[in-house]
Amino acid sequence: MMVKRITVLMAVMALVVALMAGSVSAKQNGKNRATYNFKGVVQEVAEDGSYLVVDVTGGNKRARAHIGPQSFGVTPDTRVEVNDEDAALSALVAGDEVKVQSKAAKDATVFDARKVSVEQEDEEDETEEEAMPEP
Repeated sequence: MMVKRITVLMAVMALVVALMAGSVSAKQNGKNRATYNFKGVVQEVAEDGSYLVVDVTGGNKRARAHIGPQSFGVTPDTRVEVNDEDAALSALVAGDEVKVQSKAAKDATVFDARKVSVEQEDEEDETEEEAMPEP
C-alpha cells in the first residue's frame, strides 16, 4: 500500500515538473520571437498555394538582414490583402510590390507569412497618368 502511494506521488510530482518546464519553455520561445516586416517584389507564387517567393528589397531592421530572394511559407492562417480587401494568394502575380509580415525566431532564416498585402494600381489610373502631359 505504501509503495503504491509513493509511486502515485512520484508520478504526480513528475507531471508537475513537466508542466512547469513546458510553461518556462513556452515563455522563452515567446521572448525569442520577433516580427519581421519585409518589402519586395513577387517573383513566384506556388500553383498549390503553399509558398511565394519575394525579392526582398527592404523592410524593418530584422527583415533587411534578408535582402534578396526569400521564400515564404503560406499556411491556412496567412492573410492576403489586395488593395485592403481580403484576397486569395492566386490574386498575386509576379511583379507585384508586396509587404510580407512574419513572426519568427530572432535568428530565423525560414519564414511563414502571417500577412501578405499589395497595393495594385488600377489600369485606369495608369492610363490617366500616361495621358497627362508633364508640365
